[in-house]
Amino acid sequence: TWIRRNSENIITHYQGIILDITGEKEAKNELIANENRFRNIVENSHDGIAIIDDNYKMIYANDELVKIFGYPHNEIIDAKIEKFLTEESKALVLDRYKRRQNGENVPNSYEITIKQKNGDMRDIKISASIIKTSENKTNTLAQLLDITNEKLAQKVLIESEHKLRTVLQQAGDAMFLVDFEGNILDVNRKACESLGYKKEELLKLNINKVSLFFEETNEKKRTWEKLKPNETRTIHRIHVRKNGTTFPVEITTGLIEIKGQKLVLGFARDITEREKTKKKLQQYKDTLEETVEMRTEQLMEVNKELESFSYSVSHDLRAPLRHINSFIELLTSRLGSDLDKKSLHYFETIAHASNQMGILIDELLDFSRMGRKNMIATEIDFNNLVLSVKEDFDKITDSKNQIINWEIDKLPISKGDVSMIRVVFTNLFSNAIKVLV
Repeated sequence: TWIRRNSENIITHYQGIILDITGEKEAKNELIANENRFRNIVENSHDGIAIIDDNYKMIYANDELVKIFGYPHNEIIDAKIEKFLTEESKALVLDRYKRRQNGENVPNSYEITIKQKNGDMRDIKISASIIKTSENKTNTLAQLLDITNEKLAQKVLIESEHKLRTVLQQAGDAMFLVDFEGNILDVNRKACESLGYKKEELLKLNINKVSLFFEETNEKKRTWEKLKPNETRTIHRIHVRKNGTTFPVEITTGLIEIKGQKLVLGFARDITEREKTKKKLQQYKDTLEETVEMRTEQLMEVNKELESFSYSVSHDLRAPLRHINSFIELLTSRLGSDLDKKSLHYFETIAHASNQMGILIDELLDFSRMGRKNMIATEIDFNNLVLSVKEDFDKITDSKNQIINWEIDKLPISKGDVSMIRVVFTNLFSNAIKVLV
């Protein structure tokens, strides 16, 4: 603006230029708003954000960076970046910082290790870029992400995979990893040894080349698609070696998923010896069945002969006994009172011996029938059974004026074939009486 005065120095005119700065004010307000939004984003970022000047000094650090470094905010600002780095990372960061400042094309993202105030080491992924200030200075904007836990988990995973691979490589069964088309993706040492291929050779083959699996590829694919996670199936197939020879295997297959791709993991066990043993056992079984059948026929024949012999003995021996008893009765009846006491004793002795011979024949027949007779197990009261057998012997001993004192304790109740058990007690008592009388 400017003014005009008269001779008396009194202002008579004003003159000026009026400019409209509304747009400028709006732009400035928008700039302030954008700066506030940017600051809010940076301050609340889950990544550590830092600005480093051309003297390697930290001129800005957000709250997340303070957590990552483990230092108070006031100890970070104006401190040089190398304060927070390990020796190895310090050399890497400074080298890339200088080269980036000089305009060289260097990787923006890489991994470093920082040392916190308490001495703990943290693995960091850093992304850096150049920014220009209003004073045309070159600063570096750095974004830091703490990947310590991720690296630790990755290390554990790698170790676990290494252990698993070691176990698979040393496994006694051949391992095959194939896709649904049958392409072999991985094998272990045993697979190579059993088939006579090198690993790199097997990885170029389809599973149908070494395993007589399915006649049609589509049939194989349909079968594998039916597999469910955590489900295994056991199948028997024939494997073909590189030299063309074959051998039987038992394969346990299961479905696994690697990086979103469904694959089939199979473990094949050579069952050649098992099949040989199985075949021998079947031969032994067939031979044994033939032997048992032959022995059974022989036994049946012997039983028939024994039965025939038993009836023959019974008939041939009973006839003379009947004659003896008949003639004794005739002589006793004919001589009557003419028999003296001694002669009568002789006749009675002959008759008793004849009767005993008849009893022995009956026992022989009963014994011969025991092997052919079906046993009928029923509940037996041994007290009643023994008393019944004793009464039979009492009749015999009383007729002979023989006195026997029986001492029988209380006997149990059990199960068995009554007729056969009766024969047992009859023989026991008969033998005992023969010894005593």
